[in-house]
Amino acid sequence: MDHYTALDPRFPRSFAHHGLKVYGVAFEAMVRTVELSKKIPRGYRAMADQFKRAATAVVAAIAEGANRRTNAEKADKFAQARTEGGEAAAWCEMLAGLGLLDPDDLVPVVLLYERAVKMLSGLIKTHGGAP
Repeated sequence: MDHYTALDPRFPRSFAHHGLKVYGVAFEAMVRTVELSKKIPRGYRAMADQFKRAATAVVAAIAEGANRRTNAEKADKFAQARTEGGEAAAWCEMLAGLGLLDPDDLVPVVLLYERAVKMLSGLIKTHGGAP
């Protein structure tokens, strides 16, 4: 899935984050996460909410970082996105471990988060932050 497949074509693509490949990877992971969260049983809705929150936070922090002015601000937001990506991947592992979601559905999402985190580490280093 291309990250723009889920983005309505009426939205402009003129913001700084649209030029970052990591935004597309994170966007795809977020869309898949939200879809998977719908399969979590009712008694575990708080977990589903946390799963979705982490996924959307990755995308939002990348966008915010890309649109910041200074390298330090960019590095800080990209580090925040990296942290949220790790949390989202951990939620995949927890939900599989608890038997709430099928690991076969979750592994591709974890791989997307892993890819995004690696890309974010590169961006953090590029902008002068600690890798």
